[in-house]
Amino acid sequence: MSKRYFGTDGIRGEFGKEPLTNNFFTLLGAAIAKSLLKPKESKKRVIFGCDTRESCEKIIRLISLGMSNEGCELSNAGIVPTPAIAFYTKKNNYDLGIVISASHNLYQDNGIKIFNKDGYKINHEDENYIENYIEKLSAQNYTCKDNSYETKDVSNEVKNEYINSCLSTLNIKNNLEMKLTLDLANGANYIIAKNAFEKAGYKITSYNDNPNGKNINDKCGSTYLENLPAQINKDGSSYGISMDGDGDRIAIIDKNNNIYDGDDILYTIIRGKKFNNEEVPGVVGTTMTNFALEDYLKNEGIDFIRSNVGDKYVLQKMKENNWLGSKSGQGFYKKSKDENGKRNILELDLSTLEYSKKPKSKFETISKAKKIENLKDRMKVLFNGKDRAGEFYRKIFAGLFSYSSCRIPEITEDIFLLDEAMKAGFGWEMGPFEMWDAVGFIEGLDTIKKLGLKTPNWIEKIEGNIDFKFYDLKKGVRYCY
Repeated sequence: MSKRYFGTDGIRGEFGKEPLTNNFFTLLGAAIAKSLLKPKESKKRVIFGCDTRESCEKIIRLISLGMSNEGCELSNAGIVPTPAIAFYTKKNNYDLGIVISASHNLYQDNGIKIFNKDGYKINHEDENYIENYIEKLSAQNYTCKDNSYETKDVSNEVKNEYINSCLSTLNIKNNLEMKLTLDLANGANYIIAKNAFEKAGYKITSYNDNPNGKNINDKCGSTYLENLPAQINKDGSSYGISMDGDGDRIAIIDKNNNIYDGDDILYTIIRGKKFNNEEVPGVVGTTMTNFALEDYLKNEGIDFIRSNVGDKYVLQKMKENNWLGSKSGQGFYKKSKDENGKRNILELDLSTLEYSKKPKSKFETISKAKKIENLKDRMKVLFNGKDRAGEFYRKIFAGLFSYSSCRIPEITEDIFLLDEAMKAGFGWEMGPFEMWDAVGFIEGLDTIKKLGLKTPNWIEKIEGNIDFKFYDLKKGVRYCY
């Protein structure tokens, strides 16, 4: 059945023109309440959020009128990014979350996105159900019995809880003082994004953060990147982040004018997780995802599935495959209990996709290392191991050395500060450059080159110094390169 109102991402069009008239939104409110909020299945609790378009408040009033006449309890978060409504709907037990926005479109357009109680966008069946009710109510010449309604203002609560939720995902505990330039599109993130990044410890310069109802996405935001490179250069920032009108999409540009699109960002997240030894059970892209990313994932042994374009289709595929990481209890590994209640960790057989008991591996390199108390000596043994464990550790160390050296002077010009930040952030006893000293500068550099990893110019300049150390101890005083 073809839909009349819902598209790939909710309802969207020019406000005031058919079908998005005043009467339509009132009917829509009543239709949503009658179709998705049946008394026996819900408490009819609904929360609204919106971006900065001049028509948003009026649309919320019209939908609220229809929903209130059907006995709904309404809350309003005001101007917040779309993910904040998805987050808050689930966290605070609302039956539905409704965002008034037309995403990256200009101010003349508007529309709605609807989230269910679990924070996911409603499915096709729900959309059809709503459309059927709209037609039914329209044929009945539906009118509201009461033209008054009440909404509870929860804007401060939503903003604070959403920012705290974002910050809770970070591993960085030290302020690295990285400079960022933000293009906020005169949209939904014009307050929250600045607060979140500043609280995370970044130095922020923001642009397009003064919405007037008509300037959302107007020559700014993630679909218009022409001004961002000059702004990054002016601010002396490492990166610029450009957001769209409703705050659920970004584009990133670095100080060298390299643009990172969705595939680049996805690749970076995957590499970051692998660098942190986190599980990546599988990846969902869209029909537009670059084949180079698919090839990379295949080489890394990571399952990849394409979905239709639209975040709800990507989420659907992730849920279908239960690719939810440690929170779902399974991925490449699965936690289980035997008949005696003993906990086991089962391993996924990639050839059969069945879980079985993980065989215990024994490596001479690890056995030797366990007997050594001195951490530096232990690292040297791990790095120089001749078995598969040694090969594994060399790849880990070389990747860490390459990555860390390439972050100088982007993050800081002082290797001591980077070492201290990494130790504080990850709870390590030694930082990357201290580890490099432990295994030997030349040995570490040779391994980096054998693996085809990058080294910055400043490392290449000291390549010939066979006695080089990043740290040196003279007369009880520790010196840093």
